[in-house]
Amino acid sequence: MSDEIERLKQRAEHLGRYYCKGFGDCINFCTNLIDGAVVDSNPANIEKIADETREAFGLVTGFYSKIPFQELHGDEAFYPLFVARELVKRFEANMNAAFQSVPEQFHLDNAKGYGIALGFVGRIYRDSFEKSAQDVRKIPGQEDFRVVVMDWRGRPWKF
Repeated sequence: MSDEIERLKQRAEHLGRYYCKGFGDCINFCTNLIDGAVVDSNPANIEKIADETREAFGLVTGFYSKIPFQELHGDEAFYPLFVARELVKRFEANMNAAFQSVPEQFHLDNAKGYGIALGFVGRIYRDSFEKSAQDVRKIPGQEDFRVVVMDWRGRPWKF
C-alpha cells in the first residue's frame, strides 16, 4: 500500500507542477481588457489597455514556456496542456493583431473566443489535477495531503 500511496502522491505533484492557479482569472482579466478596447475609441486609452493586456498575458506565456511538453507527450492527463498551448498562441496572435492600430473587431472577437476556450480547457486540466490530489486524500492518514502550485503571478499556494 505504501508504494501505491507514493505513486499517487507523485502523480498529483506531477500534475500540480504544470497547474497554474488563477490561469482562468488571468485570461478573464485579459478578455475584459479587450472588451474595454472595443468600447473605448481614445487611442491613448487603447494603447494603455493593450499594454496591460500584454503584460498580464505575458505571465501566462512565461508559465507555458517552462512546460516540458516533450516529456509529457503520450500521457493523456496532460493533453489539455497541449491544447491550451495552441490556444495561447492563437489568443496572442489575435490580441496583437487587434492592437496594431485601431482595434479591429474581428481580431478582438477572435481573441475573446480563444480566451473563453482557454478557460474551459484550463478547467479540464484543473479537474484532472484536483481528482489526483483527492485520490490521495481519500486514503486513511493522507487527508492533509497538499500539493504546492504556483499562481499566474509566480506565488506558491498549497492546493
